[in-house]
Amino acid sequence: MKRILIGLLCVCMLLSGCGIGSSEPLQTEPPAAETQPTEVSRIPLLEQGIALEESSNVRYIPNQEVESMVSPEVRLLGNGLLLSEYGEDGMVLKHISLEDGTLVSECVVTAKPDMKVYIGSGQIGLCDRGAGQILILDEAFQLRRNYELPREGDDWYLNSELDTLYIFFADRGLLARNLESGEELWLIDNGFCVTPIGSTNGYVIFEYTDRADQKTYTRCLNLSTATMETLPVGGSVSVGARQGETWLLHSGETDGLHMLVRNDTVDSFYWDGSAVRLLAQKRYLLATDPSGRTLNLYEIDGSFVSQCVLPMSSHAVVGPDFVWSGYWEGYFFTDFM
Repeated sequence: MKRILIGLLCVCMLLSGCGIGSSEPLQTEPPAAETQPTEVSRIPLLEQGIALEESSNVRYIPNQEVESMVSPEVRLLGNGLLLSEYGEDGMVLKHISLEDGTLVSECVVTAKPDMKVYIGSGQIGLCDRGAGQILILDEAFQLRRNYELPREGDDWYLNSELDTLYIFFADRGLLARNLESGEELWLIDNGFCVTPIGSTNGYVIFEYTDRADQKTYTRCLNLSTATMETLPVGGSVSVGARQGETWLLHSGETDGLHMLVRNDTVDSFYWDGSAVRLLAQKRYLLATDPSGRTLNLYEIDGSFVSQCVLPMSSHAVVGPDFVWSGYWEGYFFTDFM
């Protein structure tokens, strides 16, 4: 059944209790011409919000630019939101103001379906392994740098400065390449079955088997420092996320128990039948109940912070992240109904 995007939802949960193989260069369309905003568009964002009947701390914010998309991913871009999704013509990018919800700029970039979007140093990195290109755009979607690279490896990741590419080779290991100088450094050069498990908040958790001793290891790659660390729990890990010294891990040896580790102290967190995610910017856990309608926010030690209920017609929260806005002191996300 077709689901319709209902736009931006702001969750105010506060501590106070509330195509294949083309090697043609990618092209970006020029930004749309600026238009004079209407009086309605100048209304501050949250004043446009509609309180949901079943929740006192969630507002639905109608937004035509958001609702014209199918299932965008959401990221913070300056004092606005970057929405991205793959469409018929390539990657669609929209910059939405967090002041009043107006469209700041938009563009369509020719891309393969597996293009990844990164935000770093006030710029946007588009990582397209399928086309062998990395594009660096500014906030107005003007092309600043274009790197053409061999279409090698099985997975690509960019660091937060958008100047280093990490390439995972399933049958060999992990390579770091400086995009400006071309300098390369093998971080792992004697592995096989190299498999990323999870990527979040500037970290990639992966496992590999060393050819020398035939043992399987799980490591966490820091995309900013190119360092690798062991995980604070042993055994195989099927889901992994990290924010600083806080970890959210799902180990096969714990029968579904989610492990949180901070300062060498291991705490257990389990929410029956739910999806659990570690939120960036704030060291919180977000857990949804089996129905997908109730959102529960916890401190990393498991203590309850706040709760909200989504509309009856809403079933699941989508997208890679809840985006924290310090300006509005709340989380923004898109939802289907």
